[in-house]
Amino acid sequence: MNLKTTDRLLSVQHEKRVFVGSWETPKGGAVTVTDKASGEPIFESGLANAADVAASAAAARDAQAAWARRPATSRADVLRKFAQLVEMHSAEISRWIVRESGSIPPKGDFEIGLTIREALEVASLAGAPVGHLLSTTGDKRSFAQRVPIGVVGVITPWNSPLILAARAMLPARQMYRAFSCVCPTRLFK
Repeated sequence: MNLKTTDRLLSVQHEKRVFVGSWETPKGGAVTVTDKASGEPIFESGLANAADVAASAAAARDAQAAWARRPATSRADVLRKFAQLVEMHSAEISRWIVRESGSIPPKGDFEIGLTIREALEVASLAGAPVGHLLSTTGDKRSFAQRVPIGVVGVITPWNSPLILAARAMLPARQMYRAFSCVCPTRLFK
């Protein structure tokens, strides 16, 4: 088999490209990704260089401000939709995990199940309190508040790409920022 006869992971317009706010030809070139069992090429991936990564981070930073302004319930809906799409396409995703990482089929299915659960668990945080009162001494009170604070970059290992990316990216919408204020103790009794 070759790239012309095997199932494609990426459509032709995405091959040899990277996403930097839109699908672009990377300055770093391309790399062939092979099926680990057969050695056959399964797609040509864009290979980002430092300039491509910087452009991608800048595009993500520009998009992050609007994302942070969205209500937590709206962001949670996006994560639930992600979980639904992963479940809907689980057979195809599992097959690609097996081909790209050299895993066995049950491992691909296991990784998908973990990813779906992770997305739903993080989405459920939308209804949780947005902060915590931390223990302190005296009249000073410390709070920890979950707020989206910026772009998260992730380089995942090859052996469990979906779940390890999901565990880093999905909770990023619930980052913590700690702050303190001097408040009369009687307010908290």
